[in-house]
Amino acid sequence: MNTKVAKKNNKGFTLIELIVVIAIIAVLAAILAPQYLRYVEKSRVTADTSSAKEIANAVQTACADSDVFEDVATGTKVDWSGNTIKVGANGTDITTAQDTTGQKLAAELGKTIKNVPKMKSKKWQNNHQGTYEITITVNNSDSTVTLTDNAPADTDTGLEHSAGSTTPTTPKQGS
Repeated sequence: MNTKVAKKNNKGFTLIELIVVIAIIAVLAAILAPQYLRYVEKSRVTADTSSAKEIANAVQTACADSDVFEDVATGTKVDWSGNTIKVGANGTDITTAQDTTGQKLAAELGKTIKNVPKMKSKKWQNNHQGTYEITITVNNSDSTVTLTDNAPADTDTGLEHSAGSTTPTTPKQGS
C-alpha cells in the first residue's frame, strides 16, 4: 500500500489567527487612547498655566515701574484671550500700544511679551469664556498695586484667584 501523503502548504495565517490579533490591538487601542488624550490635555494645561504666569509676571514687573504705576487706574484689566492680550477698558492690544498716557501698561507689556502665546487647553478656554483676566487694584496710600486673576481654581499662576486675597507689588521710584 503505497499512499501518498499530501503535504499541506501552510503559508500565511488562518482567518481566526488574524481576527484574534485584530481584537487584541483593538483592546489595547481602547485602553491607551483615553490615557493619551488625558496626557495631551494635561500638557496643554501646563503650557497655558506657564503662559499665564509669564503674563502675570510681566504685569507685576510693569507695575513696578513708577511711570506705569502712575498711569494705571484701579480696576484696570489685562485680558488674555486666544492669542491677544488687551489692556484697559478700551482693550488696547499690547502689540499696537503707544507709550502715551493711558497706554503705558499696554506698551510696557508689548515690550516684555514679544510673542503672545495662544491659549491651548480646553480647561482654560472653558474658564470664563476663554479669557484669562488680571485685575489691577492701585493703593495710592502705600504705593502698592494688587493683582488678582480668574485662572481655574486648581492652577498656580503666582497670583491669588478672584475669590481670594491678592499679590501686592510696589513700584520703583525714579525709573
